[in-house]
Amino acid sequence: PALRFDGVDDHFTLPSGFQDFTAGMSLYVVMRPSGLTYGFKVLALGNGAGQQNIGLGRAGDTAGFQVFNTNADGAYSWFNTATGLAVGEASLISVQQDGGTAGSLSYAELTKNGIVLLGQNLFVPPVATRSLNYIAKSYWNEGMFQGDIAEIIVYNRKLTASEHAAVKAYIASKYALSVTP
Repeated sequence: PALRFDGVDDHFTLPSGFQDFTAGMSLYVVMRPSGLTYGFKVLALGNGAGQQNIGLGRAGDTAGFQVFNTNADGAYSWFNTATGLAVGEASLISVQQDGGTAGSLSYAELTKNGIVLLGQNLFVPPVATRSLNYIAKSYWNEGMFQGDIAEIIVYNRKLTASEHAAVKAYIASKYALSVTP
């Protein structure tokens, strides 16, 4: 089962919340893009462009992902993977970020089916109520996500290694994905 987004105007608006990520973050997305529109966002949590953002999407017009967030002043930190996106390929994308003081830097990494694509320091997002939260929509005038999203799981802390392994095993089994332990 999955939600299909047409890449034109389909998206979900999530309720306010997603306040405190100082204990880290664990994000899991099961997705299968059917097109690669420029700069699409799979998940955008925040209050608009430059306002307490946390996001996952496509890195411009490349085949890679972009993970980004902002500090309290609206300054961005991000990293782009070189690869990871393929039309028609179902996969589990995971972003794990260490905790820390809001505005400081902590290590984050993105994996695809359990394989690390890239890791780097990002801002620990500020503590704030995020009221403009989207699945498959961006804050900017960019393309929208086109394809299927079967599941998104967000934790406001970095899971332990055993918890992380349990979530990966659950998702791999549920969606018949080949995920590296």
